[in-house]
Amino acid sequence: MTAVGYPRRWQVLASGMIVVLTAAATLSGLLIAGFYSDPPALRLQAYGQDLVTLGIILPVLTVGLWYALRGSTRGYFLWLGAVGYLTYTYLVYAVITQFNWFFLGYVAIFGLSLYTFVAGLLQIDASAVERSLESTLPVRLVVGFFVVMGVLVALLWLSEAVPATLTNTKPESAAAVGLPANVVHVLDLGVVIPAMFVAARWLSQRRAWGYVLAGVLFVKVVSISLAVLGMIGWMLTHGQSVALAEIVVFTVLTLASTGVGVVYFRSFRVVDSEDDGRRTVAPSD
Repeated sequence: MTAVGYPRRWQVLASGMIVVLTAAATLSGLLIAGFYSDPPALRLQAYGQDLVTLGIILPVLTVGLWYALRGSTRGYFLWLGAVGYLTYTYLVYAVITQFNWFFLGYVAIFGLSLYTFVAGLLQIDASAVERSLESTLPVRLVVGFFVVMGVLVALLWLSEAVPATLTNTKPESAAAVGLPANVVHVLDLGVVIPAMFVAARWLSQRRAWGYVLAGVLFVKVVSISLAVLGMIGWMLTHGQSVALAEIVVFTVLTLASTGVGVVYFRSFRVVDSEDDGRRTVAPSD
């Protein structure tokens, strides 16, 4: 498969640093007693997410990068989506967990991931992605997925944030762990959900960047959904209550995003980089 972008040398080095730092962060959280000094609910969530990050996301990032360097478009999107997940995750860790000796590690993971992700996104040849998907991708299915899932997650978070706003109290998810606000609400309502709607709109208009944004979002949404299920599972097995709505929404989101994501990635076809007179080559450093 002809690549639509190649990781640059500095991004490969940055990815290696991200993997090492993230492995250190997750293993510290899982193995070192007292590493997290947060309230029980937040600490259990961290354990669940650490397990998913270490056992699933880091292998996806590593394997994706390996194949991206060999010209795989699917590999490139897996690598970039995993980096996007780590950008989101370690911003959350740096902001909401009690300060510990790995704080600067969280900041480093966030910073390295953010710049690697943004540069990786801008390096993509969106037209090549469009050409490889335009005749094979079931666009209506993907558009419907992003609209429905975006609405479901928005309603889930707004059902907590709106009543708290009207009564001038903290949302329960923030109050339960002693936080001033829920940063996940901020990131999802302000960034992730709008990105889903933008991807749906651009795809419905057959715009090239709609195809690109969809691929990155699928990896990001599946990753975060798995992480949330990891949190929920760890909390339930340790006697913590979890809202039924959250269990249902994120179970459905995980299954749906995985299923439609597989359809997206299977829709890629090999395209000739000379089709429109342009070449798809590895960019120079």
